[in-house]
This record gives sequence, C-alpha cells and structure tokens, in this order.
Amino acid sequence: MADTPDKKVFSQHTNIFSILTDCVPEEDQQKLMMQVLNNQDLIQTTIYYKFYLFEALHKTGLADNYLSMLNTWENMLEEGLTTFAEGDYEERSDCHAWSSSPLYHFLSIVAGIRPGSPGYHTVRVEPNFGHLNTLEVKVAHPKGMISLNLIKKGSSIRGDIQLPADLEGTLYWRDEKIDLSGGNNIINL
Repeated sequence: MADTPDKKVFSQHTNIFSILTDCVPEEDQQKLMMQVLNNQDLIQTTIYYKFYLFEALHKTGLADNYLSMLNTWENMLEEGLTTFAEGDYEERSDCHAWSSSPLYHFLSIVAGIRPGSPGYHTVRVEPNFGHLNTLEVKVAHPKGMISLNLIKKGSSIRGDIQLPADLEGTLYWRDEKIDLSGGNNIINL
C-alpha cells in the first residue's frame, strides 16, 4: 500500500494500518505483514509506532515473533537507561509512556490475556511463548486476579490458568479452543 496517491512513498505505517483496519482481505494480511517486516525500503516505524506494528503482528498470527523484536528496548537497557526514551534515535531517557508498550504487550501478546467480550466480561487467553518455555503471569481483572502458570514443550502446553470465581473465558492454543471457568483450570494440550 502506498502512502500517497502518486505511489511514490511507501511506509510500514500505512501497511500496518491497512492490516489493522481490514483494508486488506484477511487472507492476504499475513503475507503483507511479512513484507512489512522484511522490506527495508519501507519507511520504518519508530518506537512510538511499534505499538501498532506489534498489534498487527498479533492480528496476523505472527505473535510468536514478538520477543525477538525487542532489540530497541534491549539496547536502551544496555545503554543504562532507567526509563525508556522517546525514540530509538536518542541516548537519553525522558520517560515517555509511548515507549513503554512492552509492558502492555508482555501481558496481551506473550501471555495472550485480552478481553474476550466487551467490558472484559469474559477473557481470552492466547499465549505466544516465542523462545520462552514457561509463562508465570498474574494480571489484575475487575473481578480479581487472572493467573497463568504454563509450560511449553514442543507444540504442547501444560499447567494451570486460574480465573476469578465468576469469570469465564477461552484458551486458544494452536488449533485447540478450550473453555475456561472461574477457579483453577488444569491445562494439558
């Protein structure tokens, strides 16, 4: 997708939003996302816009790649920054909220905990381990804590997911879909 009608400017930004807004048919979105990730001729996103890049990564089923894409943040830590900078082009730390998206994405992409319905009345759990073998996560929910303690071995996972007593949800793993109920749910897939 071009940024302008004359089709002379192309960016990751426009193509990311083409995916997020379904301007591209769903069956073509993963292919476009791969081009967004691999075509260095596209204008690249900066730290702020990586939030949307990672949302498109999740939407296209490529979220297992997320953890390998955090080099910008890893570089800031290696530089000794104690808060995240405004952009990946500066060596100073100004504590910009938009650069802290990994805090959100560790829960929503890696742990895969997202609202399953409007108002978060149900929960959707779709973990993306990437290179990790274990996930131990607690997330606050209006009805109480959601806890995941999962181990990945090959293409299987086992462990437990604990939901507040009156919360229901669904676990998605590969091609499996498991209903979750309030309390402790034993997982062995």
